[in-house]
Amino acid sequence: MQKWGLAVAARRGRNKAAVAVARKLCVAIWHVLSGHVIGALEPRARLQTKLGKLATELGVPALKALGYQSKTAFIEQKLYLLKSYP
Repeated sequence: MQKWGLAVAARRGRNKAAVAVARKLCVAIWHVLSGHVIGALEPRARLQTKLGKLATELGVPALKALGYQSKTAFIEQKLYLLKSYP
């Protein structure tokens, strides 16, 4: 969101960028409060890729400290949690 906001500020000015970011946040909050499932809009394969990159960045010692046996266990647990979210 920061990168997008800075790009808007460069094009339109700082005040308009602040309003645009605030509007974007309000719309996202409205969707969450209305019960819309935002995570379902993103394909599972893309989420797996992102979680895989996160697990790689964290490293095996950090994953084990968090209670995960492997990178795959971390990814599957997070996908399960996202799937079970209303």
